[in-house]
Amino acid sequence: WIFMGIADARPVNFQQIVGLKHNIERVQYDVKGAIQLGEPLRSYVVVGPSGTGKTTIATVIVTETGGVVHKFLGSDIKKPEDLYEISARLNNGDVVIIEEAHTINKMVQAVLLEWIENFKILGGAEFNIFDAPRVCFVFPTTNAGKLSKALRDRCITLTTHYYTTDEIKQILLGAASRINLDLSQDEPALT
Repeated sequence: WIFMGIADARPVNFQQIVGLKHNIERVQYDVKGAIQLGEPLRSYVVVGPSGTGKTTIATVIVTETGGVVHKFLGSDIKKPEDLYEISARLNNGDVVIIEEAHTINKMVQAVLLEWIENFKILGGAEFNIFDAPRVCFVFPTTNAGKLSKALRDRCITLTTHYYTTDEIKQILLGAASRINLDLSQDEPALT
């Protein structure tokens, strides 16, 4: 029950995110443009220290686009064939979050590059090129330098940062209210 409450405390839309205004404005602009043009949303590298909202931004992108989220760990995608298997589960407009993106090996990054750039994927036993679903990739990472420059160049980079004390208070108040707790009267506890 406690873990369910914690998960429910995360922001679910851009208005609930605290302290990342420049990222929110950028993504809102991108989402609006993609919807108006009928195009898939561009892909993102979200870089910053642990606990600074990288995965939260990725999850909110899903909410704002109306897509379906698919989460993977970078180190679990070991070979290009793994991407082929993943692509079979996706639909156009979905959002693929690859946590700890800096752990994706270089061969897989090369295949991702073609997917992001041209919506094509190398796969199958004969290494044919197939049409890939038109999805948005989000790569949260604490070390963007381990992603190839080519991959980073084809994505929009968003940067998170440590929060101020006032921002942490706002985050706590918002999270508490989403799980029906009122902390607004306990300033010493918030501090």
